[in-house]
Amino acid sequence: MEPEPEVEPTPEPEPTPEPEIEPEPEVEPEVEPTPEPEVEPTPEPEVEPEPEVEPTPEPEVEPEPEVEPTPEPEPTPEPEVEPTPEPEVEPEPEVEPTPEPEVGVEPTPEAQPQPQPQPQPQPQPQPQPQPQPEETPIAGPVPVPETTPESNLQPESELTPVVTPRLIQPLDISGSINIPLVNIPSLNIDSIRLINVTEETLEGTEADDFKVGTSMAESIYGRGGNDTIFGMGGDDNLEGGFGNNLLWGGEGNDFILGGPGNDTLYGGQGDDFLLGGEGNDVIWGDIGNDTIDGGEGDDLIFGGEGDDLILGGFGNNTIYGGQGNDTIHGGDGNDLIFGNQGADYLQGNQGNDTIYGGQDNDTLLGIAGNNLLLGNLGNDFLVGGLESDTLYGGQGNDTLIGGDGDDFLSGDKGNDLLIGGAGRDTFAIAYGQDTIADLEVGVDQIWITAALDPRQLAIAQIDTGSQIIIADTGEVLAFLNGVEATTIDIEDFTFF
Repeated sequence: MEPEPEVEPTPEPEPTPEPEIEPEPEVEPEVEPTPEPEVEPTPEPEVEPEPEVEPTPEPEVEPEPEVEPTPEPEPTPEPEVEPTPEPEVEPEPEVEPTPEPEVGVEPTPEAQPQPQPQPQPQPQPQPQPQPQPEETPIAGPVPVPETTPESNLQPESELTPVVTPRLIQPLDISGSINIPLVNIPSLNIDSIRLINVTEETLEGTEADDFKVGTSMAESIYGRGGNDTIFGMGGDDNLEGGFGNNLLWGGEGNDFILGGPGNDTLYGGQGDDFLLGGEGNDVIWGDIGNDTIDGGEGDDLIFGGEGDDLILGGFGNNTIYGGQGNDTIHGGDGNDLIFGNQGADYLQGNQGNDTIYGGQDNDTLLGIAGNNLLLGNLGNDFLVGGLESDTLYGGQGNDTLIGGDGDDFLSGDKGNDLLIGGAGRDTFAIAYGQDTIADLEVGVDQIWITAALDPRQLAIAQIDTGSQIIIADTGEVLAFLNGVEATTIDIEDFTFF
């Protein structure tokens, strides 16, 4: 029997050694510390030392350039009255010579002499300057001669219609006549209170302040009291506030507001805006194209040099345009307006206004009220308006339109166009060859102011109307548009 083989015991498997897991090292991130911000120390503000105030009136101000005074405009020469020439007397038949004009009878019912504007005073930058404008002459109403009584006319005097060749070429008035009107909007102070952007602001007090600006653009406010403020250089804003203030812009385009009280405003050089506000103000635009509004009160306004826009506002204002082509709007009240030099547009608006054109070709409009318009030199355009107006053309070839109401129209010298409009109008004929465009026979009157007798006149029929002529000489006095010679009667005339 074979021995049983020894069975080797099954070796027990060695357990698989578990790998030693090395623990992952904990990596702590290096946190960079937040750098502390470097705080710059707040710089201590440099306190500007308060300027040493030198005693008034010795503030250190920039010397004001000497402004050449505005030359006084040459006075309007009085027209020389030429006497009616004596006709040559033929031996046969004996004709009485034309009587010489009576002493004291002027060919044109002259208005009172045109007052000339006084030279514009220039303020000096001295403490409390008080410019005193000379008293402005006021033109009184032009006296209207009374109609010659019928008893003074000789019964046998008749205006006999005659037929003669055409002596003058009548004016072509078939086209429409355009009346220039300017629409001037009202000013809104709130929207233009601070026109200029300024670098500094100077505040006044309730006392009487004296403030002087610099060459910079500044806003200077007077507040209460009677203040004196000089803007000097720069585009400044000057406001007087309450009280009677003196404000002077100096150089630059300044905005100047007087406020309540009777203020005196000078624009100086530059294109300035000046507003008087309440009170009776004196305003000078001076040099530049200025805009002036008198505001409320009875104001005295001088435009000075440049093409100025002047609004009188409320009250009875006296306005001088000065040099340049000015636009003047009198506003409410009874205004006295002088265009002076330049081709001016002068409008009275409300009230009974007196308007003088001055030199050059001016446009004068009375609008409402009973107005007195005098064109003076140049070829002027005059329109009376809604009521009974008095219009004198002066020298030059003028156009006169009466408008509504019973108007008086005198072309004076030159070949003038006279349009009466509605109402019972009076046309004065003297020098030149005038055209009466709308004579209403039996309603309107023709005044003969050339010291003529009714027996010396004749009416000549032409194609488009008739002519008033001196029978002996053939001299034409006027052309009557659309009027038949046979309809003219002695009752349509008044002689002086």
